[in-house]
Amino acid sequence: LPAITAGRLIVWTEASAAGTSRIVRLRPSLRGTFEVARIEPMEPDETQELARDVARAITAANGVKIEPAAIDTAIASARQYLTASSLPGAALDLLKLSVNRAAKVAGATVTPSDIVETLAQLTGLPASILDNNQRVDLSAARSYFSARVIGQDEAVGAIVDRIAMLKAGLNDPGKPIAVFLFAGPTGTGKTEIAKALAELLFGSPERMLRFDMSEYQGDDAAWRLIDDGGGRRSASLTTRIREQPFSVVLLDEFEKAHPRVWDLFLQVFDDGRLTDRAGSTVSFRHAIVILTSNLGATIERGGGPGFTPGAGGLSRAVGQRAIDGTFRREFINRIDQAVIFEPLSRATMRDILQKELDRVLTRRGFQVRDWAVEWQPSAIDFLLQQGFTV
Repeated sequence: LPAITAGRLIVWTEASAAGTSRIVRLRPSLRGTFEVARIEPMEPDETQELARDVARAITAANGVKIEPAAIDTAIASARQYLTASSLPGAALDLLKLSVNRAAKVAGATVTPSDIVETLAQLTGLPASILDNNQRVDLSAARSYFSARVIGQDEAVGAIVDRIAMLKAGLNDPGKPIAVFLFAGPTGTGKTEIAKALAELLFGSPERMLRFDMSEYQGDDAAWRLIDDGGGRRSASLTTRIREQPFSVVLLDEFEKAHPRVWDLFLQVFDDGRLTDRAGSTVSFRHAIVILTSNLGATIERGGGPGFTPGAGGLSRAVGQRAIDGTFRREFINRIDQAVIFEPLSRATMRDILQKELDRVLTRRGFQVRDWAVEWQPSAIDFLLQQGFTV
């Protein structure tokens, strides 16, 4: 610092606005030491001109040609999906990554499809969602979810509708892709459908970021969710969403969290972003937020443990009243859809049990042995009676 102040050492450096503020807070004397030149993001037209110059340089250097339409696709894709970075950097990075992939083939040409494939690798989103020239098979998506979560048609319909809105580009770009509240009895598929969504939309069940909100009941709960320092980094919501912005955020038993946590998520639902304790902002605009709750689960039922005789809307009415009586109206209004998971009938339970038994038989211990396994009807009935509870 003395050498810089005396002019013997000249330093050029870069930092984000939040980083600059943090440095000045730690060392106020730096405020008068450095001359700050703020670099604003480029406009799309300027970025396009720069990207064409870069494309010509790339072609001259390694022979990879870049179609003009690929440049347009890279800029549009970066503006829509790579919002953690600004133009021109986000578009140029996407373009260069596509060139690196194409350079493995002599005389290759980078096309818009190559840009989409690179973006799919970066985000995990399927190319059918990202490419306007491809169609999404919504009936196949509905069948996929219905097979994973049996007997919850309303939840499946809500998720498929949201995928359709995402594909059509009709979702609000300033908010998360969707905010769902899944309420109902334990064991009806709320977590399973979130995991299935992460797998279908983002390519892996690991894209589901799960938080047990019953662990955030104390006065410091809100701070712990946005604290990126110390030894609690693995528990920080802001850290995990910064590392993986394209994800399903599952907030289990949300009603048990401290009211300050509820207020914290109002900012997420409204603006699609959250500021951590260090002053850095993380974006939730490419995430799907799912709140789960057991509200309304204690419904008077008949017909034995775990089953309901089909109360024809009683569960929905009770569940909705429980939601309205727990959360403030301003909070409920920011949720895209509240879905009441139905208690499972005996027929649905039998289908689920059969699916789970089939899954057991795919385990390595059965696969490596020449065994044939059959289930007697009495064994199925025993498992139905003893294996499921309310």
